[in-house]
Amino acid sequence: MPAVVGLAVLLALAPAVPAFAASDPQAAAQDIARDLGLQPDLPGNKGEVVTPKTEPKQDERAPRVWNPSLGTLLSILLYAAIAAGIIFAIWTMRDRLPMLGRRKLVARDETEVSAQAASVERMVVAQIEADDLARQGRLAEAMHALLLRSLIEVRKRLNVSFADSLTSREILRALSLPDRGKHALADIIGRVEPVYFGESPAEERDYAACRQSYEVLTEAMQARAA
Repeated sequence: MPAVVGLAVLLALAPAVPAFAASDPQAAAQDIARDLGLQPDLPGNKGEVVTPKTEPKQDERAPRVWNPSLGTLLSILLYAAIAAGIIFAIWTMRDRLPMLGRRKLVARDETEVSAQAASVERMVVAQIEADDLARQGRLAEAMHALLLRSLIEVRKRLNVSFADSLTSREILRALSLPDRGKHALADIIGRVEPVYFGESPAEERDYAACRQSYEVLTEAMQARAA
């Protein structure tokens, strides 16, 4: 019985549907839905089309803004790491630095002592050669040889240079020698110049005195080398 009644209702409404469809299909559909008690729209959307939400793609997102405070913090950390590395390197080498300095001083001292010893050795050799000349009667040459060797070694030891045109006395005034060595060199110069320039002939006593002053000068240099 209910099915018959529903069919009768549909048949009664059937002629009206084409009329609504002919005038306005959308309005007719809304009227039919309203008559049947149907809800045409979703709750909370009055006639609006609902579209699904989609996440933006990775490249469509807003770019990240660099924080200046973060860059400052990274710079501070970098400088702190560099400073810590330098401090650590100095701390690990603290025991080696004085040792390296001492090694350089020892090497320099050894070099200086070797140079002084070599200078004394050359002076001894020159004295032997001068003695040979004196035994041959060549006293003036022997005395002059002692003077030349004295000036050469003093110049090397004091690390000074002077012109060849200077006289022995001018060279003596220009040198800074200890009193003992300076007096010995002055005595050699004073005895050689008169003989060398022909003012007086060389005698054995002149050579003996010159040789004695030469030995004093050699001993002074040897003491400095020791």
